[in-house]
Amino acid sequence: MLSYSAKEVAELKAYLKKKREKHEQELAKRKEAALAAAHRAAEVIHRYGLRQVWLFGSLAGEGTFSEHSDIDLAIDKLPPKIDFWRLYSDVLAAAQPFNVDSGNFGLCYA
Repeated sequence: MLSYSAKEVAELKAYLKKKREKHEQELAKRKEAALAAAHRAAEVIHRYGLRQVWLFGSLAGEGTFSEHSDIDLAIDKLPPKIDFWRLYSDVLAAAQPFNVDSGNFGLCYA
């Protein structure tokens, strides 16, 4: 049977605590960067003349934001004159390095 000294257990606990804190700091930085990317994406949508943009999902506090989280945006009533794929391409470019999932882009046609 393995046996660890109190010192070894304390060192392991300290290491794991430091590792968890580092991960949480990195995740907080990633979330801040994702929010900035979502803001850039919303500015692109506004340049297309669309005024209402909603952020939802883990970045908006619905669920747990992780290193795998993407940006979930919804817009209302995309006029037929606006090319969805051009808009989506411009949104993706603005949101780099984050993804905006097309399945969750949440578009409703007028």
